[in-house]
Amino acid sequence: MYEYMENGNLEDRLLRKNNTSPIPWFERFRIAWEVASALAFLHSSKPEPIIHRDLKPANILLDRNLVSKIGDIGLSTVLHSDNLSTMYKDTAPVGTLSYIDPEYQRTGLISPKSDVYAFGMVILQLLTAKPAIALAHKVETAIDGGNLTDILDTEAGAWPYQETLELALLGLSCAELRRRDRPDLQDHVLPTLERLKQVFDRAQHSASIVTIKSKPPNHFICPI
Repeated sequence: MYEYMENGNLEDRLLRKNNTSPIPWFERFRIAWEVASALAFLHSSKPEPIIHRDLKPANILLDRNLVSKIGDIGLSTVLHSDNLSTMYKDTAPVGTLSYIDPEYQRTGLISPKSDVYAFGMVILQLLTAKPAIALAHKVETAIDGGNLTDILDTEAGAWPYQETLELALLGLSCAELRRRDRPDLQDHVLPTLERLKQVFDRAQHSASIVTIKSKPPNHFICPI
């Protein structure tokens, strides 16, 4: 599958590695919705829920149309319960430091809300294209000071302020230090992103985007 993810991973694209073009703001709204949908699918997996445990932009792959796929599930954990509030005791925290649930680091208890924490950090990076370390504090400070636009990634275009503020607040709520303070992915996060996705749909429809037709993959071309 990896060879068909032509736009690499989200981290490289946000940092514009190899001078790639920036991701428009409305595409970032959609990517947030896609990643949340994928997590909800893992968490509702049958017969056992699955926790990713290492969600981060470097593990979110993008195809030629910037459609996202979650990769690198090597650290994932299967919860032996249908109850998503169930927590799993681990001997030592694993994952990437800035995305690890603080309560998981302190107690060794992993839960679906651990993925929600990492997802909150992904949202904040989609908005700012900045490294994850101390990012929640920076965004919160900018919002409190009425300076949210100063921290947004200007390469993404003209962000719609109200919807962007709502997405930033959602990211901060997902990245709360205490697990109990984070919103439920299925009941709160996804419905909010579904509504914000409508902004993307309208923006994409009205934007004059020139689509360059790509050549088909080599295996679809007859060698004769």
